[in-house]
Amino acid sequence: MASPILVLKSGRDRWTSSEVYPAKGVHQPWCAKRLAPELAALPWQRFTLKADQEPAILALKADAVRIVQSVTGKEVVLEESPVCDSQSNGVAEGAVKDIKGVVRSLRWALEELHGVKIEVSSPVLPWLVRQAGSRITRARRGADGRTAFELRRGKAYRRRLPPFGEKVMYLAAGKQKSRLLDRWHEGLFLGVQDLSDEVVIGMRDGVVKARTIKRLDGVQRSDGDMLKTMRGLPWEPVPGDVDGELVVAIERRVPPVRVVADPVVATADQPPAASGKVLMRRHFYVKEKDIAKYGDTVG
Repeated sequence: MASPILVLKSGRDRWTSSEVYPAKGVHQPWCAKRLAPELAALPWQRFTLKADQEPAILALKADAVRIVQSVTGKEVVLEESPVCDSQSNGVAEGAVKDIKGVVRSLRWALEELHGVKIEVSSPVLPWLVRQAGSRITRARRGADGRTAFELRRGKAYRRRLPPFGEKVMYLAAGKQKSRLLDRWHEGLFLGVQDLSDEVVIGMRDGVVKARTIKRLDGVQRSDGDMLKTMRGLPWEPVPGDVDGELVVAIERRVPPVRVVADPVVATADQPPAASGKVLMRRHFYVKEKDIAKYGDTVG
């Protein structure tokens, strides 16, 4: 994978996140906009952000911190590790090693599930890297017996998730327009959003968020063709929408249908259409009681 990977690790609660970036530094606005929410989500009003002295990293940190401070008012202390001294930032170095191991495991499991080879250019890999950090945060327990998710949120993560990349059925949001259409559609499970826990679904025409999913049975969970043709990247979820954001999967709209049918009666045999008010002929009856009441007519 040619794109750089940024790994964040909180030394206080062990929260880990990992993300593939389209470029180093601030050449793409998406990079700072992606990093800023991660920093803003830290549950402390004052914290230290430490990294190495690479110019691209320094520029990215500065942009992201400006966004965080302007929006949240948090105080961020910038700190750099000495040049050529990776041991001084051991927490981050250990996190990078952990992410690499989980990425290799997830990639192997994905290839076994679908029976295909995942190329380095596959759009599924950036989502896999993101999921690696999410899995560590939600599932790995420390010496205290608690996960990073539990330390930060105060409760264990109990949602049961399918394996990464498995084909699932997802429920599109929005009011159902027609009972003839199925609101459940097929897609690949690409993980959950760290901040909102929304499900991320990959498809042939892009990546979206869904509110509900359900697993399929047996061999239905594997679909090598869908994996090969899946499109969408974290910074471009829908192809062509650069710097776009993940949107909620909305029920597919029903196009209007025009029904054309032959007339029951041939046009030549149909009576001419009446214009104006249509008059109806009614029968009139004269009864004996009417004669007794109103009398006879002359003649």
